[in-house]
Amino acid sequence: MGEVVDQIEHYKNGIFNSSSVVNGVDIGVELKKVRGGSMFNELSMHMNSKLNCMKTPQEAGCKWINGLKYYAYSGHDTTLYAFLTAIGVVDSAIVIPNGYPKYSAAAFLELWMNTKDQKPYVKVFYYAGDGGNVTDITQEIDGCKTDKYCNIDIFRALAEKIKPDESMDKFCNTDPFNKAASTTTPSSSTHPSHCGDSALLHVALFLLFYMYLYPYSRQ
Repeated sequence: MGEVVDQIEHYKNGIFNSSSVVNGVDIGVELKKVRGGSMFNELSMHMNSKLNCMKTPQEAGCKWINGLKYYAYSGHDTTLYAFLTAIGVVDSAIVIPNGYPKYSAAAFLELWMNTKDQKPYVKVFYYAGDGGNVTDITQEIDGCKTDKYCNIDIFRALAEKIKPDESMDKFCNTDPFNKAASTTTPSSSTHPSHCGDSALLHVALFLLFYMYLYPYSRQ
């Protein structure tokens, strides 16, 4: 029964064993946009802001982020699962060997600057919530399997892939098979929409996003 439940959760988060393209629509990607697209792109936006404000710290929009060392999110296991799905590590035995993350699990996203090539990189760590150690899972990320530091462009590409096409209010009420049509009304329309009730997120665990730029010398 546990395996069946895990598989259902995979489907709900856009993870399928085979192609999920139906009538030209990639259902897996659309579900990832719903479940974690907005949050994941906000993480990417904050990192981009941090990097841009290093170049122009005097800009008015940089005041809030110039001295910021970290940014923290609180969410449910579904929130953390959506993040892990976005970076492609849900099936990792290191991260989630048995279904969903524990309620006390956490992910840590760090932004690094290479002192040699002056390029930004990302590292991701995971705490399973079982009293054990925090584990570096950077090499579990899609596109970063061979590098201890993940090129930020890879992270940006992952964010862009699951970025909702419009505001979530409109996105959730749009028929994915007929985007040219008017947006649907949740209370009256019988047409399918992106979200249904799946966009609700509840507060229970911590997802931490570190924004401090750690310098390192890449060998």
